[in-house]
Amino acid sequence: MWDAVTLILLCTANWWVYFEYLATSGFPLTFVTFCIFENLSIFPTSMYTSFEISVFDVTSMLVLLDGLQTCCHYAAHTYLRHTFIGKSHLIHHTNLSPKPHDAFYTGFVDAIVQLILPLYCVLLLVKPSRYSAILFGCMYSWWLLFIHSEPKKEYPWLEFFHLVTPRNHRKHHQTPSTNFSTIFRFSNAQQH
Repeated sequence: MWDAVTLILLCTANWWVYFEYLATSGFPLTFVTFCIFENLSIFPTSMYTSFEISVFDVTSMLVLLDGLQTCCHYAAHTYLRHTFIGKSHLIHHTNLSPKPHDAFYTGFVDAIVQLILPLYCVLLLVKPSRYSAILFGCMYSWWLLFIHSEPKKEYPWLEFFHLVTPRNHRKHHQTPSTNFSTIFRFSNAQQH
């Protein structure tokens, strides 16, 4: 597991200069939980025995996780808004102009429901190799930090491919009833 932690931290190193604090409900909680999972051997067997990188597996994980998290995120803002899950997620919205350190700042219940459980489900569904899972973790962590970065810069090529940009995600922080996805913009309602 230390190989994953090290590589993910290295791949996101360019964002660490922007950090004012490290939320314990983000990287630390996820890494501790996944270290426990690894020591209990409850990850898919492929993560212990296979080491090649599969672009198909990485892409599948990105699509599946974004779909699952979009559903969880939508529920946290609508059906579950007045429950402990919705209230835990509101912690993430305390900053209307998010910065990279806000990417993993949320309540513990929200971190489990919207990050750890969907991640674990996707790993069980895809059964990736160890390095495919690590590459996915690097890409996904970097993307979360990216969408919580400077919204003034434009990314027309990302917009063209209907990918979430910092501007799209900032709109969600300002108007929480919009833009629920993290990677792929699923509808025209998520336009800026």
